[in-house]
Amino acid sequence: MAPTASVAVQAQAPWPGSDFHRPTLELLPLATQSQLHDIRRQTNEEGLVSQIAAGLRSEEKELPSLLLWNGHGLQLFDAILDSGKYYPAVREPELLSTCMPKIAHSISSGERVIELGAGNMRKTALLLRTLEMQHKHVDYFALDVSRSSLRSSIRELVGLFPWNPKTKIHGLLGTYEDCISWLHSQNDQKSPVTLLWLGNSIANFTPSEASNLIERFFRAGQASTVPVQMIAGIDGCQRQDEIVESYENEKSRNFILNGLDFANNLLGTKTFLTQDWDFCGQWNVKEWMHESFYVARRDLCLNIEEEQFRIRSGERVRAIRSGKWPLFKVADICAAANTSIADTWSNQEGSYGVYLMKSSLH
Repeated sequence: MAPTASVAVQAQAPWPGSDFHRPTLELLPLATQSQLHDIRRQTNEEGLVSQIAAGLRSEEKELPSLLLWNGHGLQLFDAILDSGKYYPAVREPELLSTCMPKIAHSISSGERVIELGAGNMRKTALLLRTLEMQHKHVDYFALDVSRSSLRSSIRELVGLFPWNPKTKIHGLLGTYEDCISWLHSQNDQKSPVTLLWLGNSIANFTPSEASNLIERFFRAGQASTVPVQMIAGIDGCQRQDEIVESYENEKSRNFILNGLDFANNLLGTKTFLTQDWDFCGQWNVKEWMHESFYVARRDLCLNIEEEQFRIRSGERVRAIRSGKWPLFKVADICAAANTSIADTWSNQEGSYGVYLMKSSLH
């Protein structure tokens, strides 16, 4: 799990009258010496309402996963991370603690490091500390969809590095799609780019969607003819008992169902009554991923933007995906994105990997 948005419905027109190439800058308190760049082309409210309707029209009904990442949703997800039952929250930090010097070695001084779906940035501090020990400085950008979480995390992160003025820390408020467009607009930049995508966030997409998104990120970064690479943390666990324990417990249920409350806030109506819905999970063999669903407890008729959607009792509406991709599957995804795996680090049992991806077009 990690904050994402649907590939199919994110590409939307810029705000009327806005100049996307000059994103809004919000100066954080002076103590942080950092800026928050609002790169959104639409507010969350404008984009998500249309995505809710589009998802319910789909043959396989779904609601946008961004509904899960409001302020309360982030608190609920932090409770999952701290529960001890969510194995990715243990395996990735353990792996990073051993391989971080090698990861940092792949990043040159002066680069722009853009973390996609930064969240609470617990792992970011380890990277910046390691780069500092290697006498490197970078321009670090944290992308997230929650303004309050982004401000809080950046303030805390900057507080850990007050003596390193060469490493600059910025926030990017927006979605993956917003970030791709923002990268395209940075055609005057000459610094190499490292895209940091940890927490298995890439696997909230299907393999084909992930390939498409990776390729577009690389193309956007290369618009200024600078080298681009991506470092992604990807869960390859295939043990069903561990997956079920991590993704189908009471804390997961609370996290998923909170998305319905956020949908109601966006719609301004009590369209989704919590008592009408339950939660379930399922392993999707074809896509190598676990899927979480809202499940209707009775026949429902939902009115959204003057359109009616009928949901049958027992019908499932997908809330979020989480892929579990071993090395060979990651290699296939990279090949489809015209990228290749330049290096990889994994835990002893091979159930979690960090992959360095580079373009295969050069």
